[in-house]
Amino acid sequence: MPPRKIAFSTEVEKARFEAKATAKKIITAGPFVEDTFEVSTGVDAGLSSNWAFDGTEKVVRQSGGSMGVVVSIPVTFATNVTTKITGLWEHEGTIRVFFSRNSGATWTQLTENVQITLGGASGKIVRLKAELDPGAVLKAWSAHW
Repeated sequence: MPPRKIAFSTEVEKARFEAKATAKKIITAGPFVEDTFEVSTGVDAGLSSNWAFDGTEKVVRQSGGSMGVVVSIPVTFATNVTTKITGLWEHEGTIRVFFSRNSGATWTQLTENVQITLGGASGKIVRLKAELDPGAVLKAWSAHW
């Protein structure tokens, strides 16, 4: 049987992500979106490109020769999303994560674990987007406000 080195590493990183996300939920005590990629149903395949779901390691990988783009399914909240947002994610390689509160009409780039102020159009339909450089892996992501 092959060693589980890679899967074990991913499991540890996901546990670390879940601990950080739980701490952020306690601090903000507000709404959030989150996906740990246990399944691929949180990814909008129609808006995503050059990506693949790894069902063994439960991660999203860049696939093909060019940058991968992964867009989450839309999540609708009862009220407009506030202007202060914090993103968290676990990854390997180079990725950029973006947040939209108007179903992807406009995007704001996030800085990991840094609260930023959103500008532009408000709304209540939230999506996350990641750009994955060749070889990059996205293990989990969330946004809190």
